[in-house]
Amino acid sequence: MGNAKPRKANDQTKTIPNAAEPKRKQTERSVQRFPLAGEWRCCGDIEHVFTHFALTLTVWKLNANAAATENGWWSKKSELDGEALPTLFKKVLSAALSN
Repeated sequence: MGNAKPRKANDQTKTIPNAAEPKRKQTERSVQRFPLAGEWRCCGDIEHVFTHFALTLTVWKLNANAAATENGWWSKKSELDGEALPTLFKKVLSAALSN
């Protein structure tokens, strides 16, 4: 084993992202892909570390006057603390609600 040669990267090699990689910037094209029209506001970046990788999300929000649809999950703002949500979701909500 001590004489094993390092593997060369090829199309089938997969890498795990790490903190040393540069963060990707939000682009105008991806902004145009928001699910609803309106004035979206950036609430900043959040970071979350899973077992094997770190994830950085840019949180955006839109204050809309539209009625809730049947699709999705809805909860009153005052009841969010009682919801059983993953830590990542809680971080996203915290960023969106603090701005």
